[in-house]
Amino acid sequence: MIVRYAACDDKDVNQCTSATSLQKCSSSCAPVSSCGDWISNCGETVWNCHKDVCGTSSTRFNLNDKIGGAQLSVGNTITESTCGLGTGFTGNAEDWLEVTTSGYGFLEVALAGPSPCDWDFWVYDASSGAFKFSGETGSCSEQSSMELPAGTYKIKVRQYNGNGNGQGSVRASLIPPAPGTCAVPKDLGSLNDYGNQVSGSTVALSSSVQDDIFKFTVNMQGYLIVNMDGPGTACDWDFWVNADGYCGIETTYITRSPVEVGCDESASVFSVTGEKYIKVHRNTGDGLGSINVRLVECVANDAADGECPSAKPYCNGNTCVGCISSGTECKGTDGTYNTFCPLTSTTPNYILPKCTLNTCICEGTCGSGINRNALCASEYCCTGETPQGPDAILPGEATYTCINNNGRINPWLCTQ
Repeated sequence: MIVRYAACDDKDVNQCTSATSLQKCSSSCAPVSSCGDWISNCGETVWNCHKDVCGTSSTRFNLNDKIGGAQLSVGNTITESTCGLGTGFTGNAEDWLEVTTSGYGFLEVALAGPSPCDWDFWVYDASSGAFKFSGETGSCSEQSSMELPAGTYKIKVRQYNGNGNGQGSVRASLIPPAPGTCAVPKDLGSLNDYGNQVSGSTVALSSSVQDDIFKFTVNMQGYLIVNMDGPGTACDWDFWVNADGYCGIETTYITRSPVEVGCDESASVFSVTGEKYIKVHRNTGDGLGSINVRLVECVANDAADGECPSAKPYCNGNTCVGCISSGTECKGTDGTYNTFCPLTSTTPNYILPKCTLNTCICEGTCGSGINRNALCASEYCCTGETPQGPDAILPGEATYTCINNNGRINPWLCTQ
């Protein structure tokens, strides 16, 4: 009978007696393997005999197996002994473990080595390999933490320079995150292009902790679609989106959740670039919630969507598109949408084309069309609808003004 393990191929197990077994990586016999003899015998793995088999960067002891394979949730802890590190034990200098968390929180790792010793640990993102935090102060006991999203994290434990032989213990805990404040908001990240989105979880809000503050950065102007999910259905939560300098102010905001009782709320608004803040407030209903912000080019059929922020005539879904007629976009001689419609007594201004069933239409007035300038009164058009076309100033006019097809000038100036 030949045993086939990668490290001991072609070794004949029959050379050993019934009281002994073939020693891994050797042709000699040894006492029948037992977990705890500090020898990595054939058949022993990091999962069934962690004492003798140390984890590696690619084959790590899974701490979640200690709790039936469940993810580590907020408020819970998992503890596991390391393999026997150093001389007189396995001879290895390091051990690797991993833990998967179920939610946002402070992942805290505590290491206790066999005193006297100098053991350290490092924590990495298991997917990207990115370093997160460590404990390396030159002692046997190390403890450190970092606020992290749900995910899988690998933990490297190392005996420094041969200091401290034996087994240690690793404890992983997921501690509830601290509520965000305007002084220290929770950073969701950046929105750099259309279609980007960022998300985050609130702390457990209650009558004693009612608010949580988030921050995000918009690097391209467009529409923000904000969605908040509260705990269950029997609650009343609200949110406000504030510009930089107005964090947490409920009376000065870019947009806010509807003024109604509800757990799940949403809102959309056109936004320029810069840092923004979100305040989530609990009126009633305790528990955890989440916030999601998505950047889109436009919001179709939205009351705020007067026109696309780019040089295209209408919004289809969340994308600004050009109307096509007989295979040609609705653009004028200068290559813009502003000059497609003629400057005549019927259409006295550079009126933007309206797209209906893929057909370009020039209306007699823009006041009732989808491209009305919000600074002009009803039935008036602005003489300079930027950025959708050239800065057009009608003959005899020195500034952009509001005008209708009877030539009457509205007293307001208009800009885009």
